[in-house]
Amino acid sequence: MKRVKDVIVIGLDGAMLSFVKKFVSEGELPTFESLISEGVIAESVPCPPCDTPTNWTTIATGATTAVHGVTSFYLHFPGEPLELGLKLRHRGQLAEFCKAEYIWEVADRYKIRTLVVNYPAGWTSKLKRGDMIVGSWSMPNVPPKVLVNSYTYSTLPIKKEKPIELVGKVKEVEGLKSFSPIMKVRVKVEENKTLISPILLDLYVSDSKGEGYDSVILIRNDKKYIIKCSEWSDWIPITLNTKYGKLKGLFKIRVLELSKDGKLIRVEFSRIINVDGWARPNELGEELVRRAGLPEGFFEEVGKDYVIYGKEYPYLVGMAREARGLVRVISYLKRTRGWRMCYLHYHIFDAANHRFLKFSYRGSPFYDEVKAEKANEGMKLAYKIADEFLKSLLDKCTSNDTLVIVVSDHGAVPSWSVVSIRKALVDAGLLAYKWDEELNKYRVDWSRTRAFPYYEPAYIWINLKGRDPSGIVSPSEYEEVREEVIRALYNIKDEESGVCPVELAVRKEEDPYVGNREKIAETIGDVIYYLRPGYQLYDGIIEGLDSEFMSLDEFKKGYTWRAERVFGAHAYYQPTTRVEEFTVNGILIVKGPEIVKGEEIKDPIKLIDIVPTISHLLNIPPPKDCEGKLLEEILK
Repeated sequence: MKRVKDVIVIGLDGAMLSFVKKFVSEGELPTFESLISEGVIAESVPCPPCDTPTNWTTIATGATTAVHGVTSFYLHFPGEPLELGLKLRHRGQLAEFCKAEYIWEVADRYKIRTLVVNYPAGWTSKLKRGDMIVGSWSMPNVPPKVLVNSYTYSTLPIKKEKPIELVGKVKEVEGLKSFSPIMKVRVKVEENKTLISPILLDLYVSDSKGEGYDSVILIRNDKKYIIKCSEWSDWIPITLNTKYGKLKGLFKIRVLELSKDGKLIRVEFSRIINVDGWARPNELGEELVRRAGLPEGFFEEVGKDYVIYGKEYPYLVGMAREARGLVRVISYLKRTRGWRMCYLHYHIFDAANHRFLKFSYRGSPFYDEVKAEKANEGMKLAYKIADEFLKSLLDKCTSNDTLVIVVSDHGAVPSWSVVSIRKALVDAGLLAYKWDEELNKYRVDWSRTRAFPYYEPAYIWINLKGRDPSGIVSPSEYEEVREEVIRALYNIKDEESGVCPVELAVRKEEDPYVGNREKIAETIGDVIYYLRPGYQLYDGIIEGLDSEFMSLDEFKKGYTWRAERVFGAHAYYQPTTRVEEFTVNGILIVKGPEIVKGEEIKDPIKLIDIVPTISHLLNIPPPKDCEGKLLEEILK
């Protein structure tokens, strides 16, 4: 058996097999084509809820939702106020809330150096010889990389330029020679949503040759930064007072214009890049900024913005820049730290799916040929960007001894109608709201609420006495209320089609995916429901996921209405859901030592089976909570 030297797991959020096959057949994806010919390809089955935090956790642990307990974007722990979890989006991505062991923790014990980049799970795992880096994907309590945007400052400001204050002439500055009197000027960096107090920076303007003013000097911590015209300075350190506490930043300055008489001074400040709090070990952040030559795209937070209505192509251009930044980071750390296991995440396809799928499906009421062609071009561009990303990454970071795994957490199906689970529960007398004069909207009335809905995950929690702080349902009524909830869900009707949007509603212990076992994670709701394809709960407004509140508009609407922003979904369906070529299933491509070549596995594999297969090929034990099995069908 040829030994696997290292492994790279390339996570492509939302990638689907049907699109890969389509664009490969058109000759548009040479890197995907090469991977498929040299390895195996299959669909991959996610764990419900079929979404991002849940299944990237599964891909890193080999555990199902019932074990790891990461239930979509919003976790609720019994004993907390029912609405609290809806205020803490993304906390399931933190290692402290995952109940299963990650494979990189096992690798760390076996002295295998690991790297985890831009990954929506496991922050921050305790690794002795591993590195973790937060990229564009949001992570709770992690400060942004960009603290202050780039600005131009001038003594004669025009358009969006900011003013430079002339403080006056000074007789001398230690260690600074000037044939003309040194001028002291001041730049004010104003507070913003992160910076809680302004910064005043004093600059000195000198005449170093006796031919007129020609350079600008900034003195920080007794170090002089001499800035010439059109040349960027070295990185300059600065400590900032932010809402996250004291943070160290780095920035550069260049002189755009400097008149010989010193009356016109125009300088450009780069963005102030935060180097604290987004890498582990913490000092790695500054190393990456100073030495890795990161492009601007690495510092942009484009990946988290997966509702791209009206800004589709700027989003994809941003994702291309992000890809270059990811390659730069990962290849730099391959050269300098020699990682042997890398898990990374790239969130390009999910946003494209949410935007384009309804226009790609002939059965959609919105379908027309012109929009379908535009949607196809948008999807093709996304896959071509990813193809270039894969090529660059594989060229710089892999060898013939590398196990390469390209995987997605889920696919998506077209959707075009929004469902109000809240309204159904209100009309059934299970959920109540009252007008809040202060907030000018309806707020949940816990004294009359027996059942409380979450949307991501699609769970209903019973407001139970003795468990929930505002509980009104006695334990003796618990089963009866759960049955009422299930009836209310099945009684929802789409007025246009007459169809019930709810495909399945069950008690958690009877759920076909997480039920029928001795122990189920406490974060799983009392009732689980799944929608039929075509229906969704989210239409691009994040506040709409918070059931503590209900808008007057939602009260007035029927149970369903047409979506306006989001037209493809995945989180609300059973993992078996399929609409023609579209499916909730993701993709798996594997290439490397001991992997069969040029085969398509006809039966979808389970995401829980990836971790034990990696463990086998690296000759380490699987994580202790792993539920998957070895993928023998992909091995020679």
